[in-house]
Amino acid sequence: MKVPSFFASLLLLVAVAPHAVAQQGGGVAVLDIDRVAKTLRIDQSVLTELKQVETSLNSQLSQVRANLQQQMNQIEAKFGPEKTPEAQAQIVEANRKLNADFNAVRNEAQTRMTAAKLQKINEFRDQLRPIAQAAAKARGLQVVLTVAPEVYAYAPEVDITDDVIKAAKEAGLEQPEAPAPDPQAAPAATPAPAATPAAEKGKAGQ
Repeated sequence: MKVPSFFASLLLLVAVAPHAVAQQGGGVAVLDIDRVAKTLRIDQSVLTELKQVETSLNSQLSQVRANLQQQMNQIEAKFGPEKTPEAQAQIVEANRKLNADFNAVRNEAQTRMTAAKLQKINEFRDQLRPIAQAAAKARGLQVVLTVAPEVYAYAPEVDITDDVIKAAKEAGLEQPEAPAPDPQAAPAATPAPAATPAAEKGKAGQ
């Protein structure tokens, strides 16, 4: 799972209209939020936590899929090997419903994964905001913008990235280095498709 550079795209630390800044005589500070996240190893910490969530959700999906497939097998077994057109229609309908159930569970899992990612983003934003505001204030600046995509060019004097990194480390936001990956560890399982009737399996093999 790849977590994109979502810190830069979602984090606007202080929202003040440009004309208001001009009226107040303040200035704009610039923060490279990606460099802050990488230096503090926040990005790796988030990746690790999200990977744990993903593994748990995949495990749950695999179990749901196995349960649904068992139900499908029981439905087919009830009608025996010689299936009438009516029985075949019931099997197809049962399979449609079970697949819909699986898709609903999978969509819920994806929603939970997105929510977990947003939660981590918000936690980092809330922790970093007062640090960035203090760093900007120390330079007489009132607004903090991230480098991308909001800022095209800026003077080095308004870049508070190093100040924020230093203050964030002093505040204990730096994460420990991630342990080296275990080469013996098995990759996370990808959930298989939902229930499939035996009749359709046979057609697929032809």
